[in-house]
Amino acid sequence: MLTGPGSGPDQQVQPPPAVPPPAAASHFVMWLATFRRALQRPPRLWQEVVLLTLGFGLYSLIQKDVPLHADDAYDRGRALLNVERGWHIEALNHALARVKPLAVVANYYYVALHFMVPIFILLWLIFRHIDRYRAERRSFVLMALIGLAVFWFFPTAPPRLIPGSGIVDTVSRFHTIGSYESGATKHAADQFASMPSLHLAFALWCAITMFRVGKHPVVRYGWFIYPVLTSVDVVATGNHYVLDLPAGAAALGLGYLISYASSRWARRLDGVLTSEDVSTERTEWSAHERIDLTESLSSAHADRGPGRSGVPQPGRSEHRGFRRSP
Repeated sequence: MLTGPGSGPDQQVQPPPAVPPPAAASHFVMWLATFRRALQRPPRLWQEVVLLTLGFGLYSLIQKDVPLHADDAYDRGRALLNVERGWHIEALNHALARVKPLAVVANYYYVALHFMVPIFILLWLIFRHIDRYRAERRSFVLMALIGLAVFWFFPTAPPRLIPGSGIVDTVSRFHTIGSYESGATKHAADQFASMPSLHLAFALWCAITMFRVGKHPVVRYGWFIYPVLTSVDVVATGNHYVLDLPAGAAALGLGYLISYASSRWARRLDGVLTSEDVSTERTEWSAHERIDLTESLSSAHADRGPGRSGVPQPGRSEHRGFRRSP
């Protein structure tokens, strides 16, 4: 006699269980993965030029439109002056004011290089170090946003605008382009953007960036002359207090910290998205495999005719002969 289950009446091939449609979370994960891939594409020059232009323009607009709290700004400025009174910083300012050509150069240095040098370095990164561009740009943007937040909530008047401070306003005295000594801009809110010194923060960012990507020691270490000159310039022209300088460095450090934390979060997110993609691919492959198997078995059942099952049964052989019980 035959062992194992008999052939019995016609056996119907059971269809595979229906694959449930993706949940809303899966759709979100797929969208997030697509968004991350778009962000990781190589940047295009024209797009970055447009973004940088809009970014610096927006920065200037926000800086000029912060709430104008003149009394609070002057009070904070006087408090800083009282702290630095014994440091005799005004001596540097008076020495610069006595040499008009040098004072004019220092004023143009303060007005022009603040934006020109960072833009140059960002564009240079696009052409020469594209692998470092996004990370450096992210830290730069975060630093600028931190500075704008402080300007918005804690405006501070620079020493050159404090009555009776003894600081010579070289910008106004020598009528340097970009000055605000007359007209509607005389009381503009960006006059009260002393603390922190983003001039130093931008210059220090430039030096650190070049130190990271530079190859020759002269390039890597020589760029640190730039933040040193900027520190002397912003204090000598009366645009910043000495305490604004460490505050600017702190804003840059906080920008680096947030940038580092966000990059670690992004790497973890990429790992999760990668595992989700693999899981989705396996699920889709299994579903297609079951469907193909069902179609094959159905075809085999139809070819064998009624009364025979296309499913191999245990105890039966697909070859001639049967295994008999002892």
